Amino acid sequence: MYSRSFGVFVFVGGSAALGYFVLACTLKYFGMAATMASAIAYLSFVPISYLGHRKLTFISAGNAAVELPKFLVVAFLGIATGVLVPHLVTDVSGLPAWIGFALVCAVVPIVSYVSLRIWVFRQRQSEPWPH
Repeated sequence: MYSRSFGVFVFVGGSAALGYFVLACTLKYFGMAATMASAIAYLSFVPISYLGHRKLTFISAGNAAVELPKFLVVAFLGIATGVLVPHLVTDVSGLPAWIGFALVCAVVPIVSYVSLRIWVFRQRQSEPWPH
């Protein structure tokens, strides 16, 4: 059970993380502040992440009206991390913004997987693939 959902999480989350990274770097390249670029990029991929994790990663059988607010709490923590880390990396440390964006891509998934699995998408349908 864990190996299938984790593998799909890597695919869905990795796709969203790659999109976030590319968009954040692009926005920064065109002159936007790193923190704003990160927030906009992160927010852009919240709907895709929600649908992908609900339908593919965790195959949720729960009530979307209950799960969506919980998902948004987890997403808000990700956005907060996505603003704080680039701020510390670029504004405080003076390093390139892409380093901060890459750190967000590394840190957020760890907390997200655990939070989504044990809190947001607790009610799962039978998994269609072998464990």
